[in-house]
Amino acid sequence: MNTPAYDIVFSILVPAGIGTFAGTSGWGIYINSEPTTPIKCISVYTETSPPPGAYMDRSIKPHRENLVTIRTRSSDQEEAYSKAHDIEKAIISKGRFTVAATESGELDVLVYGVFMATDISFLELNDRNEAIFTQDFTVQRKEKV
Repeated sequence: MNTPAYDIVFSILVPAGIGTFAGTSGWGIYINSEPTTPIKCISVYTETSPPPGAYMDRSIKPHRENLVTIRTRSSDQEEAYSKAHDIEKAIISKGRFTVAATESGELDVLVYGVFMATDISFLELNDRNEAIFTQDFTVQRKEKV
């Protein structure tokens, strides 16, 4: 099973044209890192989440609810906010989806939905005067059985 950040990047953001994974020009999208370049950067992090709920029938895979934080950075504050809004629209419009099995034969993952946990918030201007906005999403998923 991939991390929720990985699933968001490769199942929603990249296919929606939000940016390019590890792109060095335009909007670069990164998982669990925020490099200094490119200036236009989207960083997607899997955050600490509560443990999965256990069912009495141990043959059923537990439901997981994970928090994903997305940071959007640009030298232009309006551009960064606009891109964060584009991210929100792409994620909210996706609905339920399945993450394909990996080559190692792991089970598919059913994502029930991705929901806004916090609105877009201005975090800071970094030491290079680049605006950083942040937003959180709750990812509800479980392994398919």
